[in-house]
Amino acid sequence: MAALAADRIAFNWGNSNKDLVTGAYDIHQNDGLYYRVNNDSLTQSSSVLIPNLISSTAMSGPSRKLQKAATHFPKGLTGILTYRNRLIERKVEVQLSRMITPLPFLVQWFGKSKALTVSSSSGVTEPVEFIRNTELMITYLPLIKQSMTDKAAADAIHDTLPEVNLDLLISSEAEASSYIRELVHGHSVVIETDVTGESRKIDALDPDGIAHEAKYTVNNQQAHQEILKDVELIQKGLIKGAVWHFFKIQKTGQNGLTPALRKDLEDHGIIVVVHS
Repeated sequence: MAALAADRIAFNWGNSNKDLVTGAYDIHQNDGLYYRVNNDSLTQSSSVLIPNLISSTAMSGPSRKLQKAATHFPKGLTGILTYRNRLIERKVEVQLSRMITPLPFLVQWFGKSKALTVSSSSGVTEPVEFIRNTELMITYLPLIKQSMTDKAAADAIHDTLPEVNLDLLISSEAEASSYIRELVHGHSVVIETDVTGESRKIDALDPDGIAHEAKYTVNNQQAHQEILKDVELIQKGLIKGAVWHFFKIQKTGQNGLTPALRKDLEDHGIIVVVHS
């Protein structure tokens, strides 16, 4: 339970309005673009006890998120939830304890009762923020390098700012999948499904357990089936979340993401990223 709780709290950390179990949320509710700067205990840590009688509405920032999660634990459990922000590393730690009473004939060996304590931790990762920052660097760092007039300064950061092709040219589904695997350092994998078909092929499963789907051309009926499969895998805990990436078709300039498909994805808690 400690590992599952840590994973769920960390996965939903970017939006305190998310349902802790399903990850679903109203697309109009969020924590704001700059919550990481002014409302995330920068370089500090926050903790709450389990159980905790303080209302989450009386708290703010990380403490409020932890307190909201603390209400989901069953009675009889005690422990502590901790969020640590070390700027380059953010993680959630869960420690749970429960008094265990052995069967009567075992009391003479183990005593009347003992406290069983378990702990687990999970890193806070935000795939969309990572991709946004990566593409921002790919786009603007070469431009900054090109604008520098001091040749010596430009040469000094040559290794940091390598030559980059500013135009992302994708001409097939295979190229899109390859690009996403390289971007998120993931690998392609096939996972069996029960409810919605035999299996789900994931274009890129990143090191944090997030499934990434690359879309160059879109078949709406097939896309809906893939959405249901992603939801099944998330509910089973086989993946921690899903991100769908849409790329423009070179001939038409369109990316295949219709308003109906976007709504279908967002209604099921799947993140949408459009690559220009």
